Amino acid sequence: TGDESWSYKNVLEFFLKSEHYVGQLGLAKDQHGQNGLVHTEEERFSRGIDVWLRAGQELGFENGDSNGPQTVGFSRTIFTKRNGRRESSYTSY
Repeated sequence: TGDESWSYKNVLEFFLKSEHYVGQLGLAKDQHGQNGLVHTEEERFSRGIDVWLRAGQELGFENGDSNGPQTVGFSRTIFTKRNGRRESSYTSY
């Protein structure tokens, strides 16, 4: 939108407050909340994800965090899930 008030750095604090990251990747704690009500974790059972990530590296892209400040690259998808079931704001709150 071009509206700087919606920039990554300006909305990050609200995402950190709402998120409860329980994934296995050990993503940066300054980019993912630990105490919010919306549980998030990466998809662990995607067939071909390792091939996908290697292909990205071969093309010169980094494997990173698609929800971090650098969104160009290849990464595992982070879902709103709790105990293997998709979660919504309705079920979280």
